[in-house]
Amino acid sequence: CGDRVEVTGVLKDGRWELKTEGSGCVVSQASASMMAQAMEGRLTEEAKGLAAAVVRWMSDRGPQPDLSGEGLEDLGALEGVRRHPGRAKCACLAWSLFLEGA
Repeated sequence: CGDRVEVTGVLKDGRWELKTEGSGCVVSQASASMMAQAMEGRLTEEAKGLAAAVVRWMSDRGPQPDLSGEGLEDLGALEGVRRHPGRAKCACLAWSLFLEGA
């Protein structure tokens, strides 16, 4: 689709600090920003588990992740995107990149 997202991360004391940069549709860019915020301070296994849950959820292959945790409430805004598979791919872009690189 032409969207571009760059995810850079640093582990400090075993916890993630992520930054995203890119260009493309509002869905991919907003989701990337939400991901960076949601991953802030998480341990690797916890962060990977969350990313996998979001990708499964957005791909309509899993239940909605528990969004009651700190930094996760905004993810509920992606609920409507799930009904549009082409847009769901945009929302999964940064999360999938994190899974590949973590």
